[in-house]
Amino acid sequence: MEYYIIKSYWKRVWNTAFNKSGIDKCRIHDLRHTFTSRLIVDEKEDYATVLALTGHKDISMLLRYSHTREEEKRSAVNKISGLNYL
Repeated sequence: MEYYIIKSYWKRVWNTAFNKSGIDKCRIHDLRHTFTSRLIVDEKEDYATVLALTGHKDISMLLRYSHTREEEKRSAVNKISGLNYL
């Protein structure tokens, strides 16, 4: 039997790892969200690359995972305004 394809096997491995780590609660979805957000917001990675890495089928779903920070929004506006007042 190939254990890597059995859901119960992965759930047991996941729960064991987190119990040993001392982390209270974390889902695989949480890691995907963090991975996506950090690539886009922190690393400024392009959407096509992030789509390929995360397996999202279209950009609308990808955008739900990636929030921009207020500071990033101000910086973007200031780049085109040249006023630096925000």
